[in-house]
Amino acid sequence: MENKKGKNILIGVLLTIVIILVAFIILVLTNTISLNLSSNTNNGKAGNDSTINNSTKYNQETFKKIVDDELYILFGYNSLSELTNQRKLTLAFNLIEKEYSTNGSDIYSTVQSVSKEKVDEAFNKTSISKLGITHQDFDVYKLNNDTYNRNNEVMSKRNLFHCNIKASKVSNFEVKDNKYIVSVKHMFPDGCEGVEGYYGTYLNANQTESNFVVKAYTGVYTDYIDPQKYLDDNYDSIKDKLDTYIYTFEVNNGKIDLVDFSINK
Repeated sequence: MENKKGKNILIGVLLTIVIILVAFIILVLTNTISLNLSSNTNNGKAGNDSTINNSTKYNQETFKKIVDDELYILFGYNSLSELTNQRKLTLAFNLIEKEYSTNGSDIYSTVQSVSKEKVDEAFNKTSISKLGITHQDFDVYKLNNDTYNRNNEVMSKRNLFHCNIKASKVSNFEVKDNKYIVSVKHMFPDGCEGVEGYYGTYLNANQTESNFVVKAYTGVYTDYIDPQKYLDDNYDSIKDKLDTYIYTFEVNNGKIDLVDFSINK
């Protein structure tokens, strides 16, 4: 009887151990499956949430660079509908010359002739490519007697310099209805050469005492201020004198397009 009782106790202990082991294994497997499901779910959200990806990929600096590199050609206009074909061609030529410029400088170019295909290629990469261009003879910059002849596809070797902005700052950036809206405050020089001061509006005709910002130098002709540093350091006190340029972009298959443009004066 004692042997039988001992065997029953041993069997009971073994069954208890087996039950504990099975329970432990089930617990481990359950937690592992739960962790894997959680990981897969999170990965799926990250991969499918285009808003999160786009917000990370296309930030305000992305669009600010396009404004600086391309959209100076809108200065003097109030909307996209005013943009002329010559201005669009000018942008294409500027980008081509910058691509072939000496030692990476955007001041002097070695390009003297360019095919219509090259012009189209350069323009199609810009944010305003949807507006299209027409090839025509024209003076790129009358100041330097720079010309382009559409028949023999020759343009004169020229200085790339143009009356670009000297300082700018993003005042607002938002994403709304899949559109990226960036507002930029620009500070403009009073001329292309011999700059004496900076204003909050573009071109001499619109520059008055009310939107005058700062002198370009402090009495000594060579002692010029750094306009970008001045704008950054004094933004809160001068921002009301600066017009607000509002650029609206869309992203289609990775291509950034400017779809609207306006100015708050």
